Amino acid sequence: MGESVIMVALPAIHTIAVYDGIAFGGLMPLFQQYFNKSDSGIATIKTTGDACTSITLIAMWLFGDFLPKK
Repeated sequence: MGESVIMVALPAIHTIAVYDGIAFGGLMPLFQQYFNKSDSGIATIKTTGDACTSITLIAMWLFGDFLPKK
């Protein structure tokens, strides 16, 4: 049961993160205007999101390697 939850949850988290990154890229100018953020502040937020996406991919790879194969 636990393995199936992991193998469903991690790809779902990754999919949401990818869609979030695409939406954030399109809405970035609006965020800058509304929150009065500089380019460096927005870049920090974007970089943090990309790092989370990378960590999710690494976790998927590691769990996929260590789960027993059928």
